[in-house]
Amino acid sequence: MSLQRPSYLCLTLNYSKSDNKPVNVPQDLYRKGCVADVEEGLKSANKIGFPVMIKASEGGGGKGIRKAENADDFPNLFRQVQAEVPGSPIFIMKLATHARHLEVQILADNYSNTISLFGRDCSIQRRHQKIIEEAPASIAKPEVFEKMEQATVTLAKMVRYVSAGTVEYLYNEETETFHFLELNPRLQVEHPCTEMVADINLPAAQLQ
Repeated sequence: MSLQRPSYLCLTLNYSKSDNKPVNVPQDLYRKGCVADVEEGLKSANKIGFPVMIKASEGGGGKGIRKAENADDFPNLFRQVQAEVPGSPIFIMKLATHARHLEVQILADNYSNTISLFGRDCSIQRRHQKIIEEAPASIAKPEVFEKMEQATVTLAKMVRYVSAGTVEYLYNEETETFHFLELNPRLQVEHPCTEMVADINLPAAQLQ
């Protein structure tokens, strides 16, 4: 399995389904995807090309993320991310323009049985905080969103995920492509949107 990055950086994780083991990312490989300080972050940002997003791996809820338009603003923004989520690994991403923020709700049990429960569109945000959630996510064509759901289930099984969770993607409507953003290992506050379209009590399912 190859974790694809643009040509400036490609990290490869050797994995085979026949191993029948959950994916384990070695710490040295994980660290190669992160930056340790301002200097290393700026070097990566210059390779990628501005604008970039500075993101704390353990951030969320609008914290630990900043958009850097140029090299002059980068150091101060990087330190803001560090201060908001102390001790978190930080990585630099190329800014995805004209992207929609789509997510897939999943349920998984202890026996690797995993299902997707449709999706949500949470593109309407302010200061990286979701304001409006729409379900189902109708902006993507059904066949494209089905691929997104399949990718979500595959990912959950690879890491042996258990419980309710959400996998988030950035979706480009022009190219009809989607890119993995993160897996939220919890029940999100917007779960009632999915409950209304799937007719499933997610907190009860999670407890079961």
